[in-house]
Amino acid sequence: MMKRIFFPLFILLFLGVGNFSMAQNPDTKLTTGVVAYQQQDYKKAMEAFNFALKDPSVLKEKNQPKGFYYRGLTRLGYMQQLGAKIAVAGQDADPATILSEDETAFMKDAVIGAYEDFKNAKKYDVAGKWGKKIDQQTKGLTGMILNGGAQLLNGTFGNDLKADEKKMMYGEVIKYMDAVIDLSPNMHLAYDFKGQSYLNSGDTTKAYESFTKAVEVFSENEPRQPDQLIAYVYYRKALIERYSKNDLDAALASLDAGKAALDKEHDRYLKIEGLQPAQIESINSD
Repeated sequence: MMKRIFFPLFILLFLGVGNFSMAQNPDTKLTTGVVAYQQQDYKKAMEAFNFALKDPSVLKEKNQPKGFYYRGLTRLGYMQQLGAKIAVAGQDADPATILSEDETAFMKDAVIGAYEDFKNAKKYDVAGKWGKKIDQQTKGLTGMILNGGAQLLNGTFGNDLKADEKKMMYGEVIKYMDAVIDLSPNMHLAYDFKGQSYLNSGDTTKAYESFTKAVEVFSENEPRQPDQLIAYVYYRKALIERYSKNDLDAALASLDAGKAALDKEHDRYLKIEGLQPAQIESINSD
């Protein structure tokens, strides 16, 4: 009698352990994540992908790029879902009272995290099957990452921040701008924001390199919309030349170049506004 009872119990125990093992398998978890993403259960999907991608090398080779790609999609989907939650509450609502601490932390790094996931997806895509899908997703990230980095940079102007907190934020801005440059090398603003972060961190050498690259990119790739603020980049570059490099001639040359760039961008702006050449000349002569 004992043998008859023991044997079925043994089978049930074995099957239970087997099912638990399957559930903890990274490839199985990845599949769970994809299904959860498709069902728009983004929180569950993130948990599954985070488990599956702890060590990508243990995944099947075909699942390595797939996991990073879908986690990138999940980040963007979850960000939109949480953004809609904030929008429903109204413009005057404080996001901190609407989202949990985990959700707030997720929103902070969602876009840059998606960029890093898509970049890793490309890295692990040895068969080259995911390239087009990845490129389609990354196209729309440049502006979002640039805006996110700009908000971080603006946030450093708060008087209630400690020096080490500001330095950490400058490091984050640089990370964001490096991502923008990777996606869009001709974005002069990324080099400018990067330069400002280095300058405020006390690294004048890297700041100067960034400002120099900003004016170089701006000159070679005129933006569609006029940017009169480019003059400030020349100004910051001149400050480093004057006070860090002790090169007065270079500083004066940068200021002259900045004035010329400002005049050119001002004229472009007036033309876009529909003014005729004679009207522009009259305004400039005032």
